[in-house]
Amino acid sequence: MRRCLAFALIVTFVVADSCFGAEKLNSAPPSAGPFDGTWEGVVKLEKTARADAAEERTRFVVTGPNVHVYVEQKGAWSELKPAKFQISFLNTNAVIWASNSGYGLDTDWTDTAVYAVTVRGDGILLVEYTSIGRSNNELDGSVSVGSLRGKGEFKNTVGQ
Repeated sequence: MRRCLAFALIVTFVVADSCFGAEKLNSAPPSAGPFDGTWEGVVKLEKTARADAAEERTRFVVTGPNVHVYVEQKGAWSELKPAKFQISFLNTNAVIWASNSGYGLDTDWTDTAVYAVTVRGDGILLVEYTSIGRSNNELDGSVSVGSLRGKGEFKNTVGQ
C-alpha cells in the first residue's frame, strides 16, 4: 500500500510539473529570438539646428533579455548608459531604450534614447534612432531641450 501511495505521489508531481511549467534545473537561458547576437552598423544622424548631419558607428550586444549599446569613439567602443538599456520585442520587431538623468555644474538633465528595430530577414537589422533630452540651468533658470534622429542598417556579426 505504501508503495502504491508513493508511486501515486511521484506521478502527481511529475504531471503537475509538466502541466504548470515549473522551472527546470537544466532549462535553456532566455532568448530574444532573432535579436540575440552582436549587431553592428552606422546610424546616419539627421542635420538639426544645433548639429550637422553625422554618422555614428553603433553596436548592440543582445543576450536574452539583456542588451548593451556601444558607440565607436576615436577607434574604441564605449558603452552608452551602462546597464540602463532594455529590450522589448515581439516577433521581428523590438524597441531598445534607456532613460537617464543626472546633475552637474549647476545643471540637472534627463535624456532618453530609443532604437526601434526590425529584422529584414537576410541578417540585416533596420534601425530607427531617436534621442531627446532636457537640461535645467539652476543658476539662470534657463531650460534647454534637444533631440537627434537617425537610421541605419546593422549586420549580425556574432550569433544566429
